[in-house]
Amino acid sequence: MIEYGLLCSGVKHSFSPLIHKKLFGVDYDVFDVQPEKLGEFLSRRDFCAINVTVPYKTAVMKYLDSASAEALAIGAVNTVVNSGGRLCGYNTDVFGFERLIAASGAGIAGKTVLIGGTGGTAKTAAYVLKHLGAGKTVMLSRSIDRGDTTYENAYAEYGDAGVFVNTTPCGMYPGIDSVPVDITRFPDLFAVIDVVYNPLTTRLVYEARENGVPVCVNGLYMLVAQAAEAGRYMYGAEAGVSAIEDLYQTLLHELSNIVLIGMPGCGKTTVGSVVAARLKRSFYDIDTTVEMSRGKSISEMMSHYGAEAFRDAETDAVKSLSGLNGAVIACGGGTPIRRENMRLLRANGRVIYIERPVSKLPLGDPRPLSSSREAVEALFLAREPIYKNSCDKHIFSAETADKTADRVISAFGEHI
Repeated sequence: MIEYGLLCSGVKHSFSPLIHKKLFGVDYDVFDVQPEKLGEFLSRRDFCAINVTVPYKTAVMKYLDSASAEALAIGAVNTVVNSGGRLCGYNTDVFGFERLIAASGAGIAGKTVLIGGTGGTAKTAAYVLKHLGAGKTVMLSRSIDRGDTTYENAYAEYGDAGVFVNTTPCGMYPGIDSVPVDITRFPDLFAVIDVVYNPLTTRLVYEARENGVPVCVNGLYMLVAQAAEAGRYMYGAEAGVSAIEDLYQTLLHELSNIVLIGMPGCGKTTVGSVVAARLKRSFYDIDTTVEMSRGKSISEMMSHYGAEAFRDAETDAVKSLSGLNGAVIACGGGTPIRRENMRLLRANGRVIYIERPVSKLPLGDPRPLSSSREAVEALFLAREPIYKNSCDKHIFSAETADKTADRVISAFGEHI
């Protein structure tokens, strides 16, 4: 018999096995079941307990023998327990979403809240928001037949909304470059809450922060909190608020990439290798990734194809690395020039700018733009504002790679 796991379809990567292992010490699998096989999977009843995620939180209900009053009121289930052959459904997303709202500090009372999506998580969000005193909740859908209004109509009808909640998979790994709405068309937003947890910073949350929305959070805290609540039903085990908070912070630290930026020759690759070795993380160098993918050195690419072609190859490398978790990534000196690169790297990364005295930066090959001391100084003046605007932490170091690594590790811990 299968014991515990997650019922889903098309979810490429889930943190749930890691969370349940850390909270309760159980082995927990992912069951990717096609829609036409859902009934067969549930009818076999060969599991102890499972969690349920997209797209089955509503669909599973017709296969259950009973459901909690809360789950029935919402019309969605995310936890199913096999109790002596009877399938009993619960909705622990209620607790998870409540805890996410509380942790975010977003004041909901009296506000108009737009909910992207109409599925089980959207219904749960609407249920919680109503109990928190939201003035109005509006479900958005691509089709007017399913939601209260469409996404496009919402721009005109609810342009003064105070909160936007995304409950759709839009922006979820691997499709991290998509957003459900144009956040700039809701100028009065004070909170954006995205239940997507992978990547750690969705494009929606990133753009909301860029546009000055005060409260911007993703769904990782909700995922941990609902798992803690699910443990009561699945394993008969308790995990309190302190355990939720501790695990959330641990996951942020373990899953976040350390992304190093700075001038050519400032030591990103050397320091990054030291940091990775100390923290037992994988190390990736964007310049090396580009060279391996193209079969040429950076100097050769710049000489044969020009700077723009090299930058395109660099962006391809960024895209390939941005979905990683828990890695150390050393950027090329010019990687931050393209805002797209930094948005992608910040999806799962915390960016640390290493500034080294210009007088100590090396010259010449393999750094085409550092041919002379004057060239390096001019390059620094041009790029310093970009580096500062692209980073979460800025460290200055003229010291050894080991001591600079100490500073990077300390800065990373402070940011988390």
